[in-house]
Amino acid sequence: TGGDRGGPSPRTEAKLPARWWTTAVGCACPISGFPIAMLPYPPFRLRTNPKCASPHRFVDGKHLALQVIVTGVFEACGR
Repeated sequence: TGGDRGGPSPRTEAKLPARWWTTAVGCACPISGFPIAMLPYPPFRLRTNPKCASPHRFVDGKHLALQVIVTGVFEACGR
């Protein structure tokens, strides 16, 4: 059964291609300016509206986390 500890997750069942974000050519992180397609890890999906899953923006999650730790500011992309 999908979602429990013993079975595959819904993401695994969807068969997303490995490194799917590398096809996001021309898309850059709005925080760091780094190209999303060149990230060595999947980007973080930052919701435009916290109550809705869509729309969202791809951001460099590690950069965002480090920025919050260093500055103490919990705002990004107008949120």
